[in-house]
Amino acid sequence: MVVVGGVVVVAGRVVVIVGIGGAVEAVVGGAVVVETIAPKAGGKVELHGTNWAAVADAGIPKGTAVEVIGKENLTLKVKVL
Repeated sequence: MVVVGGVVVVAGRVVVIVGIGGAVEAVVGGAVVVETIAPKAGGKVELHGTNWAAVADAGIPKGTAVEVIGKENLTLKVKVL
């Protein structure tokens, strides 16, 4: 396990620790784009039944499987699997 700036990498999978209202939960691995992600404008992904705002370095169309690679506030950073 490696911890880097709030992002934990376990066996090649990314676990982002999220603190909301004092609670801590883990956001692990893959998600699906539910609203096309436009470069710089962002979009939405579904992860474990919850929609999250998401950004990526390149545009990603709706329906694409993605991997969570980071988190800033309530926005996930993703990349195509």
